Amino acid sequence: MAQGGGRPGADASLNPANYEQIDAPLISASAVALQSAGNAFLLIFQRPRPVMDKRAHALAEVNFNETVGIVSVSPHTLKDMLLLLGDALANYERDYGELVTPYVKRRAAERGQS
Repeated sequence: MAQGGGRPGADASLNPANYEQIDAPLISASAVALQSAGNAFLLIFQRPRPVMDKRAHALAEVNFNETVGIVSVSPHTLKDMLLLLGDALANYERDYGELVTPYVKRRAAERGQS
């Protein structure tokens, strides 16, 4: 495998014995918050978590956001991430169509765009 996370070349064997899993937790999140922390930014990843209503002994009608991970990055890294994610999303939308989320709609309305 090439250095820097490159993909195996066309002649590389796809034998699973040639690879090993990355020792890192897989985190699934449906929401992210960004917080400035002086000389770093915090990316706070969350997912909805159903909770029980102890009084009713049933699922509550509300969910709470459970924080599943916090990543601290420098402003320089955040800028690089912005470019990488922007390119990846542009390619995705080119192939599958534009993504419109409630946040995208709200932000467009705040900026007077439609």
